[in-house]
Amino acid sequence: MRLIRIAAVGLAVLAAGAAVWILGGNALGAKREREASRSFESAFGPRTALAAKYVFAATNVDAKKAEDVARAVGYDLAPRKAPNPDTSPNPDTSSSVPEAERAAVSAYVAAQVTRGDVAVEAPPPAVASALASHRVALSALEDALMAGGAPRWACDPAAWYEERVSPNGLGHIQVQRLQIAAALASVAQGNHVTAARWLDGSWKLNEGLSLRPEVVAQLIAIAVARYEAGALRKIDANPSVWGPRLATMGSRTRLLEAFLLEQPVGGHAWYWHSVRNERGWWGYNLLAVFLEPRGRLMWAAYNEAWWRAMKAVRDAPAFGETASDPPPGNDFTSIMIAISMPNIREAFRRADRLALDAELTEKVLQVKAVRTAAGAWQPASAEIAASGFPGLEWDNRVDGGTMTIKLNRELPRPEAGLVLPTSFSSAASAVKLP
Repeated sequence: MRLIRIAAVGLAVLAAGAAVWILGGNALGAKREREASRSFESAFGPRTALAAKYVFAATNVDAKKAEDVARAVGYDLAPRKAPNPDTSPNPDTSSSVPEAERAAVSAYVAAQVTRGDVAVEAPPPAVASALASHRVALSALEDALMAGGAPRWACDPAAWYEERVSPNGLGHIQVQRLQIAAALASVAQGNHVTAARWLDGSWKLNEGLSLRPEVVAQLIAIAVARYEAGALRKIDANPSVWGPRLATMGSRTRLLEAFLLEQPVGGHAWYWHSVRNERGWWGYNLLAVFLEPRGRLMWAAYNEAWWRAMKAVRDAPAFGETASDPPPGNDFTSIMIAISMPNIREAFRRADRLALDAELTEKVLQVKAVRTAAGAWQPASAEIAASGFPGLEWDNRVDGGTMTIKLNRELPRPEAGLVLPTSFSSAASAVKLP
């Protein structure tokens, strides 16, 4: 009997300790979550207000039309659920176009937009054949984009990750390469009006991604905008139309808000949602009750540190010296920060480089428009030399019949993606603007 009493007392003490841990630990976790939320709001404003900026209840008719017409071209833009990170990716169903054709189009576009002069080569036979075979359907897509508003697909930033449905980014970038190739081929034929129209359609379609608070959508929109910025340097496009568009390229705000809204906020509901996704047996769920306070405390600490790091990335000057990260500690927060931040910083470097690329493109359009009006290249000006990036400026000069604009110093090459030159020269005669 005495052993039974001792066992009963021990079980009661364990039960009381477990109850204190569960109730007290969750109360402490909730307190730390509130503190982390306040640190978020002090840096970025209320999260609910941020999410409300991007809610779009239903896919609009312009998006549905773009899907239908792009399908006739051979590309799938239709939304799909986010892939499950715990399973292998789904096979690429974004296109029925042969891989060899897609590779040829991609190589042609990259070769032309990365040239530092105004020249554009005619497309090679494989690309010319692709453009010819898609001409009717691609023109129908262009007409649909120009006739309507920007495509908008439904968006709910508050939905759980696995419940989100997003446009098919791979299909978007593939059809965009074909549109840019059509624009460049038009320039090679001397048809700048048609080329500008292709890029107008490209811009409108890209808004379907650039306006979404999703990191993948933002990175694809950045890649497409870089194609546009490179192609525009070859085209006599209207700077009054493209100037405001170029000014939005490489927006840190859009990229930042996408990262913020995709970061789980933690909390009781989030914890149990993640537990349910583990598909554990009943014993796992019972253990999860005891682990909840620890999980909430760890995530609150990580979120607070992550938001501080994001604020530092947001406020850091573009193209400044990047200090090496200290060796990560052994705690959860240090390890997670060490894993996540390098890729985030690289995403912001891509955005900053796009903003610089767009700045040069806008200056090219300006000097070409002035040459068209005046009949000759104009002397170097302080307006063209000025840059919105501290420590940078543009050397612009006219030597004989050649105009050159060049950044005053070399920049580190981005780790990935297409890289546009930071200089441009043209000896070609400008044509009348449309």
